[in-house]
Amino acid sequence: LYAAINQNHALTSRMHKLEATAFEDQKGGLRGVTQGVLAIRSVPVTNQPRTEARHPKGGIGWNGEFSEILRKVCGVGREGTMYVQELIYPRETYLDVAFTNDPSLPNTFRYLLSLHSPVVDNVVSFGMLNWAFAPAGTYPSTTEVHTLCTASPTGGLHTSGPLVSCSLGKLAVEVGSAIGMVSFYLAERGMKVYALDPVKPNIERMGESACLNGVRECLQQQRNTPQPAATKMCSNASSWGSFAPSRVTFVHGVADRATEGSRLIRSHNNNLAATDPADSRGGKDSWEGMIAKVALDDVLQDLNLDIEFLHMCPQGEEFMVLEGTFRLIKAGRVRNILFGVYQANQARRKEQVGASIKVYTFLQQLG
Repeated sequence: LYAAINQNHALTSRMHKLEATAFEDQKGGLRGVTQGVLAIRSVPVTNQPRTEARHPKGGIGWNGEFSEILRKVCGVGREGTMYVQELIYPRETYLDVAFTNDPSLPNTFRYLLSLHSPVVDNVVSFGMLNWAFAPAGTYPSTTEVHTLCTASPTGGLHTSGPLVSCSLGKLAVEVGSAIGMVSFYLAERGMKVYALDPVKPNIERMGESACLNGVRECLQQQRNTPQPAATKMCSNASSWGSFAPSRVTFVHGVADRATEGSRLIRSHNNNLAATDPADSRGGKDSWEGMIAKVALDDVLQDLNLDIEFLHMCPQGEEFMVLEGTFRLIKAGRVRNILFGVYQANQARRKEQVGASIKVYTFLQQLG
């Protein structure tokens, strides 16, 4: 378990080097100046709607089976290139240091992600198109969650089974989902998912990803149904199985201590996954908007399911999120919570670590 997580920390550290890299759009393509850190491949940028595939050995959903159907059904309204990537994880093992993720292996969790143009999001989307942060077919934060859902540590309180029960019908909530790298992994496992993010383009990409995965799942089940009848059937969102609206819910809002009012959210330049308010100063290449504040206590109060897994990535606002989840936690309806210690800004390191200790103390007091 620790070997796998430590490996991901090492891989994630490459991202900070990549963030310092200069990218620019030049004559319809991307040019990466990497200073020898990573071998960046050119990603063509066109005005023609099409899927962009960058995965060794390919995979259905873009350049192979169903690619044209998926583009036509799920790419409606998408301007320019529709960038798509597939993440693949083994069902019965976690990824340790010695494990090589082979997308040709059977018995895997496979799901498609719709990405932003790498021109406007040259961190997560650009990195995933080039597998810059982790081995092909994986993403660091998703691999950490995969480990928690798969590995069976021994000793202490956990003597058998994985740390988190990511099984069919369980409820997962992700705060700060970005484009859904973790949320769609959990949906692929059969969990019911609520994904919350304040950046509207991220919500739009997740809607496309739900379509891509749902239509593909439906078409696979309707192989013996003639076309275009199968396409017509699978274009209905109610037929999307694990990715239907009744299974995956997207909430466009910013998690807060109470459901009232709104506040300005601004992304970092060319990084639609980062909205740290203390560091974000916006600019011509950032996204911003007045976003409704929501408390998880209110969003989830009418659900009959307990939260098996609360995955938080609100970038420094964890305590505020938990204040808005106080009633659910107090009632014992949240079983597992995963949050990070943010140390991206060295000048604020003491403050950021202190914020994490505050969260830990708060949870400890609630039992």
